[in-house]
Amino acid sequence: MQQQGLNWPVLADDSGLEVHVLNNEPGIFTARYAGVGATDQENYEKLLVNLQEKVDRSARFVCWLCWFDGITSKLFEGYCAGHILLEPRGTEGFGYDPVFEPAGYHRSFGEMTHDEKKQLSHRGEAIKALQQWLAVP
Repeated sequence: MQQQGLNWPVLADDSGLEVHVLNNEPGIFTARYAGVGATDQENYEKLLVNLQEKVDRSARFVCWLCWFDGITSKLFEGYCAGHILLEPRGTEGFGYDPVFEPAGYHRSFGEMTHDEKKQLSHRGEAIKALQQWLAVP
C-alpha cells in the first residue's frame, strides 16, 4: 500500500485555562470541567468552588498550535496571564471570561469588548508566532 502525502499543511489548536494553585486545572478539561455537556456557567462555578479559601488565584489562558506539513512539525505557544475573580463580572464573551481578569487590567474578559479582548488573545499570540516562523526573509 502506497502512503499518500499531504497536499497542504495541517494546523491544530488546543487552548485552555490553567490555574496554578489547582495544579493547572482545568487544563485539557477546560470545556468540560464540570462534566460533559456542562454550560459555561457550570464550568466557572465549579472553578470558583474549587478556589474557595485559596489565596493564590493566578491563572492563564494558554494556546498551543501545531503545524505539520508532512515533513516538518512545529509547536507555537501563546498565553494571557491574569487571575480568577471571586465572582463573575460582565456578560460579554464566553467560557470563563466573566471570572478571568487579565494582568494589568481591572476588568474581566466578560466586561471587555471583543476588540479589547482580541488584543490580549492567547490564540492571537500563538498565531503571531506562527506567522513570524512562516515569514520568508
